[in-house]
Amino acid sequence: MLTRLLLPRILVTRILVRRLRVRVALVKLTVPLLRLSLWLSVTWVLHGPRSATILRLPCLLSLFLVKFATVVDVPVTIYGHLLECEAAGLDGMWVYTSCASTFWEPNRHLGMPLTRLRALGLLLWWHHTPGLLHWALNFWFDQFSRYLVDPNADTSADLAFPSGDSSVIYPRVDGSLVPSLRLKVLAQLHEDVRLLRRVEDAVGRPTIVDLIEHLAPGSTADLDHRYPLEPDFYRSLTANLLRLLKDIDGATV
Repeated sequence: MLTRLLLPRILVTRILVRRLRVRVALVKLTVPLLRLSLWLSVTWVLHGPRSATILRLPCLLSLFLVKFATVVDVPVTIYGHLLECEAAGLDGMWVYTSCASTFWEPNRHLGMPLTRLRALGLLLWWHHTPGLLHWALNFWFDQFSRYLVDPNADTSADLAFPSGDSSVIYPRVDGSLVPSLRLKVLAQLHEDVRLLRRVEDAVGRPTIVDLIEHLAPGSTADLDHRYPLEPDFYRSLTANLLRLLKDIDGATV
């Protein structure tokens, strides 16, 4: 009698367990497919079907970063993983900054000093980084682009990102645009990279490293975590680099 009562329950339990296992298996299969489809979607939008760029989105972390970096045209990593890529022998990586940056990474959020963004130019040169992937110029929407937000009143994509992450220009009522200070600093950091590379070609990299160490003692031992935040450093660095160029016969600045 007891067996007859328990048997249906046992059978039902076994069926539920099997269904659960199937669902778990489907989830395990679906997640990589979703990751791949998302990666392909981003790739298609940025470069079209014949080329690819890897972005470290939250679901793509290390899965695609190292595994696929050698099979795409322009591999890109978040700055916080640049050292990890270099350690894996992945030289020539482009970088980008992200709303998920840590306390030490250079970035352009409104809550950060502008020199934390300016330092990115110095670090791009330091790592021989060929390019910077920039997001975003004018993302004036909520996180999932469901509706517009007023970037003059909301600088966080409706609280989705740290303020300043989604836009560096602002619209006027008449439709014209106002550049932010951060956009101007983005231009400055690119000028820094060009100047550093030109001086390096002229006098060699060790001379510049010695100059950086002179202006910011102790920084070159771990520049990624000790990059200078004082505005005077960048003014002095620029002035000294220009002077080095002027000291070279035939150099025009």
